[in-house]
Amino acid sequence: MKLKMKRNFRIIAFLFVLITLLSSCVNDWLNLPPDDQIVIDQYWKSASDVEATVNSCYRYMIADDFMYRLFYWGEMRSDNISLNSANTDETNLWNCNIQTDNNITKWNSFYQVINYCNTVIYYAPGVMSVDANFKEYELRAYLAEALTIRSLCYFYLVRTFGDVPLVLNPSKDDSENFNVPQSSEAIVIQQIIADLKTAESYARDKWNTNAETKGRVTKNAVRALLADVYLWNNEYQNCITTCDAVLTDQINPILLTESDYMFNRVFYSGNSPESIFELNFSSGVKNNMTATLFGNTAKNITPRIKGSNMLVGGSGTAGAYDVNDIRGDAFFEPSGRIFKYEGMNYATVTGGAYSYRSSGSTSNWILYRLPDIYLMKAEALAQFDDAVSLNTAVTLINYTYYRAHSETDSLRHEDFSTKAKVLEEVYKERRREFAFEGKRWFDLLRMARREGSTAKAAEFVLPGYSDATLISQKLSQLGAWYLPIHVTQMAINDKLYQNEYYKLILGGN
Repeated sequence: MKLKMKRNFRIIAFLFVLITLLSSCVNDWLNLPPDDQIVIDQYWKSASDVEATVNSCYRYMIADDFMYRLFYWGEMRSDNISLNSANTDETNLWNCNIQTDNNITKWNSFYQVINYCNTVIYYAPGVMSVDANFKEYELRAYLAEALTIRSLCYFYLVRTFGDVPLVLNPSKDDSENFNVPQSSEAIVIQQIIADLKTAESYARDKWNTNAETKGRVTKNAVRALLADVYLWNNEYQNCITTCDAVLTDQINPILLTESDYMFNRVFYSGNSPESIFELNFSSGVKNNMTATLFGNTAKNITPRIKGSNMLVGGSGTAGAYDVNDIRGDAFFEPSGRIFKYEGMNYATVTGGAYSYRSSGSTSNWILYRLPDIYLMKAEALAQFDDAVSLNTAVTLINYTYYRAHSETDSLRHEDFSTKAKVLEEVYKERRREFAFEGKRWFDLLRMARREGSTAKAAEFVLPGYSDATLISQKLSQLGAWYLPIHVTQMAINDKLYQNEYYKLILGGN
């Protein structure tokens, strides 16, 4: 008992010092490293120290600042969203009226997580020489977690800002120069791919419990992220091969949840059979983002945003879901109020009103699930533009389409004989399946990058604006689809340069 108490005390003490040193100056950590690295070094003596720091990587991913940005950056400006009681920064982001002092453009929380990952990657191998009980397979699993989480952070950053500082070492001592210049998006992507290949070879197939297997990095979590990166980088065969590794995995099989149980098991209970990687919350650490943005009647929270008419339907707009698609009932109320994640049972199931999570209930946040794999592979296959690839792509699209529909299937009778038509259906199905999951804006940007033009992607977004002419002028330039670097980051790091579009529009370096 005394030994266990001593170990627990060491972990608590280590976390206190580490969090104090790495988090006290989050706003400018790229410039101000900790004052005394010797203190940190004293705690890298056992496997429990490594585990504690890995846990911190996850803990700071579920912090509010990080969580809100997962949604803001990947969804807020998309054709899925309309405003309800949004704050000023949210309103300006949605309106594409983005200044460099908009707090949503701060990347601090992502670099905080990156620094924890860098700390694990730098220090953990040395623990092998001082803790004889620390096994190599344990070290490799921890490194896989840190490499994957760091890669996830950088993938969000490059899709949001383009060129970003690529920091691969922790804040170690006060002799380092932390005025880090940006690396090109291409260089960051190549680093991500290299890290994820290493992580795939190191990662565990599964963990001891289902919650850990879904909520911690596994080989399939690495593969899902890597496939996404390949798709973004136009490496289509690599994307397909990586998706196939998930689809054929017999050690940790991922299974599509049946239609009747889909909403409750996937979005309410969490850690469903189709989940690959999700951020787990608890009664002690709640997902404040979904409750605050989507609203919750049981928690007496008014939504800041709603589903757009273009998605939900209304005001003469058909919406994205046909009348037989159960997702049109499950993901939002008829008013457009978002029900996904904060909902418990939707009206068609209960035969009555929509019922929301209780005040003590919280939702996990899904980063990847099996439909991601189906639809990423379908999008990649369509690029080959031959009959076999197109037919296989349609089959993959049908997995989620069939699940959301009754026996009748209108998709089967449509003409999907061309690359253009299959790609169009991929994007439609991704929108229907992943609405409000933080993916739509990145989907549209990926489309624009591939086509070398923003015209088609902008067509999806423009009907949501009263002044479509002004928004059209902005979104005609690819740079406007990214975000500017926040003014505080520019002030503390003189090696940063502003994204070109905002440099021209707003002025500055």
